[in-house]
Parts: sequence; C-alpha cells; structure tokens
Amino acid sequence: MVFNGIGDYAETAAVIARACMPGGHYLDLAADLTAVPRLLDLDSEAEQAGSTLVTGSGFGVLATEAVVIKLCEDRPAPPPCASTLWPRCPSAPESSAPRSQPP
Repeated sequence: MVFNGIGDYAETAAVIARACMPGGHYLDLAADLTAVPRLLDLDSEAEQAGSTLVTGSGFGVLATEAVVIKLCEDRPAPPPCASTLWPRCPSAPESSAPRSQPP
C-alpha cells in the first residue's frame, strides 16, 4: 500500500499509482478535478494488475460531507439503504458479486 500525501496530485497520482502495479495498492487525499479523472482512467489497468486505487480519501471529501450533513439537519431522514463494496477477485465472476440492496 502506498499513501500519496505529497500533493500536486494532478502530476503525481497516476505516476505513483502505476508504480504500485502489479499487485500494490494506492491511496491519496486528492479531491482534485484533474487528478481524480486521471486516476479513474487507470481502472482497467489496475484491475488487470490486481491493484486497488483509492482517491479522494482526504479532508476535501470529508468537508463536503460535513456541509451536506449540516444542510440536511432540519430535513426528514431518508429511507435506509445498504451498499456493499466487493473487491475485484479473479476467482469470482463479476456477476456473482452481490449488488447493493436495501436492508
């Protein structure tokens, strides 16, 4: 696992993520409008390499969620739902992974 915390994610994210492949994993704090799409463009390459790429795990994402929570304080709660993330696994066909389901 490589954590990219050096900034200038537009320049470093894809380069460092590619250096993690095959089999290594990448995590960064980016919420950068240039860096995130560049990293998402590596999805197929990462899948073939058995690597997981996580972008936007930093304060920018948390700050946005905090604003949404604050704005929703006086609103009724939405109905509950569940979401499950399944890692890509070469031994399990994609169709066998459960989809998100309400509880």
